Amino acid sequence: TILEIIHSGAKYLEKRGIENPRLQIETLLAHHLCLNRLDLYLQFERELGEGEMALLRESLRRRGEGVPLQHLTGRAGFHGLDFRVTPDVLVPRPETEILVEKALETVSRLPSQEILDVGKGAA
Repeated sequence: TILEIIHSGAKYLEKRGIENPRLQIETLLAHHLCLNRLDLYLQFERELGEGEMALLRESLRRRGEGVPLQHLTGRAGFHGLDFRVTPDVLVPRPETEILVEKALETVSRLPSQEILDVGKGAA
């Protein structure tokens, strides 16, 4: 069932040193079932089909190997926005949001609010 998968998946990730293992398995499971995390608990007795389990097992294995969760789900939140990501991009870190806030504060006090982004990579 979904609840059993959450428990066993969290234990698997915890043994591999993944931070927030329960959140990680819930996010992967919700992604593969096209649900939000709350719906997992509303359907906690639901059994998964073999196809669903195969996809989840592969994602769980890869997450246990250190592949970023955002690369597995293809989504990353940053500064209140949701971005599509691929393995070709760096996953935004929470500390970067602080840097963006400070930059916006600084720019808002300048007479010209033009910004030059140097070294961001190819467009």
